[in-house]
Amino acid sequence: MLTDENKTPFILATINKYITTILHEAVRKDIIKKSCASLVKLPKVEYNSDYSVLSLSDQKKFIEAIQKHKFKCLFLMALATGLREGELLALKWNDIDFNNNTVTVNKTIKRVPLINPDGSRTYKLIEQAPKTKNSIRTVPIPSNLIKAITEHKLQQNVIKMKHRDIYHDMNYIFADNYGNPLESKIPNRNFQSVLKSINITPIKFHSLRHTYATRLFEQNVPIKTIQKLMGHKDSNTTLDIYTHVMPEEKIKAVDKLNDLLCI
Repeated sequence: MLTDENKTPFILATINKYITTILHEAVRKDIIKKSCASLVKLPKVEYNSDYSVLSLSDQKKFIEAIQKHKFKCLFLMALATGLREGELLALKWNDIDFNNNTVTVNKTIKRVPLINPDGSRTYKLIEQAPKTKNSIRTVPIPSNLIKAITEHKLQQNVIKMKHRDIYHDMNYIFADNYGNPLESKIPNRNFQSVLKSINITPIKFHSLRHTYATRLFEQNVPIKTIQKLMGHKDSNTTLDIYTHVMPEEKIKAVDKLNDLLCI
């Protein structure tokens, strides 16, 4: 049941989306004559603009703290490639090109709800294509990360042997002890735990992606290049992140104007 507290614009838009699909199908099957769902005026959805990132010093501190962590490779991949969480969890070993040090992104893992006959809800992890063609991309892997990936593969092979009678090998790079893809809440919970242990203000797992973009901005990598690496549809999204995470660059820009104006 919806309450005033959870009638957010996003929830209302999601509900309307499902109702619209159902009613359109009913029209197609001639069960009803017309669907009015598309006529509903929905409140504007305000998307989260939390662009928190790890500072360079905190990033170094974080990397030191995860050296023996079971998700070391996953965290480093997020920091070094900027892949979305769903893209990371969908990676398979054949997506890594060890000859050219690249990773190919062509799918994502998503947790979706399933409605049972009795009305109860269960959730299932599904693998699907990225939402846009821009998300399908090949991203370079820093050479010093290859060692961590290789070590992770060796550790995974040990787990496979240990659980060989029940291991369901689906070739996922980041899998649980039985070969199943990881649910996003697991690495996120571990990420938060690491941050807490080293007294870093909690940020979302997705912020590792923004941290990757920030490091590229700091190295003066062109916006268009960063857009391609991040898999953004256009450079406006990339610039939006830039203006949120690099306030000091705006200050530098104004300082340059001061030099030109000479008032």
